[in-house]
This record gives sequence, C-alpha cells and structure tokens, in this order.
Amino acid sequence: MWAGVRAKGAKENPMRILIAGDYPADARLGSSKVAYKLCSAFRALGHFCQTLFEDDLGTKVIPSRLRWLAAPWVGARAVLRTMASQGPFDIVDVSSAEGFPIAALRRAKRLGATTVISRSHGLEHLNYQRMLKDHDEGLLQKPWHKRLYYPAVRMSQVGAAARLSDGLIVLNQNDAAFARQQRWQPEDRVAVIPHGVSEAFVSAQNAEETPSRGGLLFCGSWTDVKGVAYLAQAFNLLVSEEFKTPLWVVGGGVEESRIRACFTDAANILLNIVPRCSESEVMAHYRTRELLIFPSTYEGFGMVVLEAMSQGLPVISTPVGAAAQFVRHLETGLIVPPRDPVSIANAVKLLSQDAPLRSRISIEGKRSVHDRTWSKTAQDTLAFYGHCSRRDVAPRSAGKHVIAQPTPGSNLEIKA
Repeated sequence: MWAGVRAKGAKENPMRILIAGDYPADARLGSSKVAYKLCSAFRALGHFCQTLFEDDLGTKVIPSRLRWLAAPWVGARAVLRTMASQGPFDIVDVSSAEGFPIAALRRAKRLGATTVISRSHGLEHLNYQRMLKDHDEGLLQKPWHKRLYYPAVRMSQVGAAARLSDGLIVLNQNDAAFARQQRWQPEDRVAVIPHGVSEAFVSAQNAEETPSRGGLLFCGSWTDVKGVAYLAQAFNLLVSEEFKTPLWVVGGGVEESRIRACFTDAANILLNIVPRCSESEVMAHYRTRELLIFPSTYEGFGMVVLEAMSQGLPVISTPVGAAAQFVRHLETGLIVPPRDPVSIANAVKLLSQDAPLRSRISIEGKRSVHDRTWSKTAQDTLAFYGHCSRRDVAPRSAGKHVIAQPTPGSNLEIKA
C-alpha cells in the first residue's frame, strides 16, 4: 500500500509540484488554506511548489450559471500556460472538477512524465445528497431543473477527474468508500490524507499555560452545510431555559444582520459576531472558549475540529468529516446526530455542567491529535505522489529550474 512508500527528500529527487484549485486566494478559507500550507511544507522539504487559485485560473469572471460547465476548461488552459512558461511539473495536484481536462490530457499522453492527482475537499456527490435533504427540511429550494443540471454537469466532471487521474486524495473514510464503490480508482490509488495544524500552534500549547475559558464557539462560514439553522435553534432553546453562557460566531462571511436574524431577541443579547480573521486570532478563540459546536450536515474534513482539539477545546460535533475520525464520544469529544438541535443543546448542558468530563475530553482530545501537523500531511502526500508517479518514464532532473534548498533530515519514512 502507498502508506509504506518512502517519501524521498529533495536531496535525492526534488519535485516540481503545481497545486491548483478554483478557490479565492484567501488563506483564511479552508480549501485555500490547504494549498498554502502544503506548498509551504513542500518548500521546507526542498521541493519547488506553486499554487494557482481562481484569479490565476481565470474562473472568477465566468457568470455563475456557466461556471460549473466552463470552469474546468478555462482552468485547464491556465494550467497548461503555466506549464508552457515555467517548464513541466512532476506533479499537478488539481481539486475537484477542474482536474478533468488535465487528467484527460494525461491519459492521452500529452503531458509527458507529469503525474496528475485529483484532490477532493469534499465529494460533490455526497454534498448533493445533503442539499436534497436541506430542500426537504425547507432550508433551501432545489427545483427540478437544478436537480438535473448539477449532477449532469458538475458531478459528472468530478467523477471523470477522479477516474482519469493517476490517484485520488480524499479527506475522510466515507468519501474514500464512495470513491471505491464508484470504481474511480484501484483501492491503492485512493488515499485518505487528513489536514494538519501549524506546528507553531501545537508546540506552543502546554497544559500549565491554558488560559481561563468562557463562552461557546462556532467557527466557520454561515451557510446551510455547516448546520447553522440547527445551531441557532439549539442556542435559542438553551437561552429559553435560562442558559446564560454567550455564543461566539467567528468567520461567518456574511452580513451580521443575516446571522442575528436566526436568533431570538433574548439569544441575540448573548451573541458575539466576529468577522473572518487571521489564523492566530482564530487559534486564540480556540484557547479561550469553553466549547466548540460543529453541527455540519456534510464536511470533506472540517479543519476547525482538528484545530480546536489541538488547543484543548472540547468539541461537540456531528459525525462528519474529520470528526468521524478524531472525535470518540465521551472520550475526545461529544458526537450528536445531524439536524438535531435538542441533542446539541443537551450536549452543551452536559459539558457545561460537568467540569471533570470537560477537562478529561480537553486533555484526551489534545493528546489524540498532537502529531497531526502540516509537516505530517505533506510527508504523507509526498509518499502518495511517489506511489502514483508515472513508472514508465525515468525521473526528470530539475534542469535549469531553481529548487529550494532541502531541510536536513527531510528523507522520512512514511507509516500508516
């Protein structure tokens, strides 16, 4: 299996890696943050890495109704222009449907020795099932023409990208099981590689330095997939029962009035809304709040769960994304059913009233993810790249391209 592959350091064979995704170039956003963090870690290991975001790909200017259809082709032209101007890359790591044309060219032997990796930050097929349930719950409108257009255009291209690439990276076991069920790739070409936490924030956390904590925390975009309707219902219920602990909503990405409209007048008094902020500011919230509530109905990963646990913040989560892997009920966190505000409220009351349980979860949760850093994610990713590399073509030297100097000890053994 790929997890036993040795991740070669740059001294032996430096790689040229291109990471592309149709996302804003904003490191505060999850999918974009992944590209920034991986690229930084690859460079620290001595490899050359470049990122392409929506402005670079040229997809941002496409009208919204055409974007699903046209973005993969427009993005592919940008990738090819980059390869033409800067020379070939060993790895092209492309997210979602935007990898479809590039993977097709690889299959047609038009990319030489380049290996194409398809990356998923959450499978559209499973998220589409979530959207249909949201329609049934009255959270959004999904008329029949949209039910036909999205699967025919976007989901078919996502499947083609996964099928035609040299390998597929997903973030959780449910997505991996779905990909294997669809037979997009052989089993050893589907890798579950979780995200990480910045080493600086892991090493800085010592139990004796933990500050006093207070308040509930929701961190993420204020959108249906994050389960915000159920969060609001749960908090309204708690306030109606004389629960006086404030709630902090950090990084909603929408107008404050839209968030406040979801809460009762009494709940609004205890509501604090913080715009999107830097990583260090978000980490400060993890270290100073009492509980994280993560009520998502679907996630590819859900980076806030891992980050919160790394800072000793107890997590109440639905069993989606990273939570399904890292949160063990009553050991490293609390698991509640999706779309169940009463269960969320009960879990909040339990942890708020049981200080010993809260302390135990804080310690065990932090311990369980202490080694889940971006360096580990990068090393696992490099091992998978090596496993999927074109074996019918001899490795290419870096030639005239400038390669960053390798970090001593970068030749690491990857283990599952």
